[in-house]
Amino acid sequence: SAAQQGFTWRMQDRFGAKNKEGLLDYRWDLVHGVYEADYVNPKKWLVDFDGCNSSLAAGTRFVWEIDGQTIAETRCRFSHPFTTQGAHAVRLTVTTPAGETTSFDQTVAIKDLFIVSIGDSYASGEGNPDKPWQVVKKARWIDSRCHRSATAGPALAALTIEQDDPHTSVTFISFACSGA
Repeated sequence: SAAQQGFTWRMQDRFGAKNKEGLLDYRWDLVHGVYEADYVNPKKWLVDFDGCNSSLAAGTRFVWEIDGQTIAETRCRFSHPFTTQGAHAVRLTVTTPAGETTSFDQTVAIKDLFIVSIGDSYASGEGNPDKPWQVVKKARWIDSRCHRSATAGPALAALTIEQDDPHTSVTFISFACSGA
């Protein structure tokens, strides 16, 4: 629990956000037929830290250190961009208004899983469009040329992995194309 460890942390999801149309955002550039470069090759991974505890008094001071460098002071929650994957030493030092100080140390392992899907109609989601056919509307896929869909098995598996583990993130790309 957060009280025993001093703080909790979670990597911000990279895969699973919705676009303005309410479809899963593949970060796919339809015009150029490529994935956004900063999505495929991220320069940073964001991690949310939470050292808040409802039993702490107002005026409690929080000092966060990452790999020996002081990063944030006074806030019990903050987000930090990591530029490398792997293990990082994180320390939270909590000082109460009465001057009592306690430090909590954890090793935070930054890990982004890179998942790629290839194949034809089964892998692309041919039979499962993102917006099903309706009487007056045609079926729609994230990528209409390849009939690539967020309801394809590989996309659903990647999304489940992303949502099930707060300590990892997922970069999912699909080159599956119906008729390939």
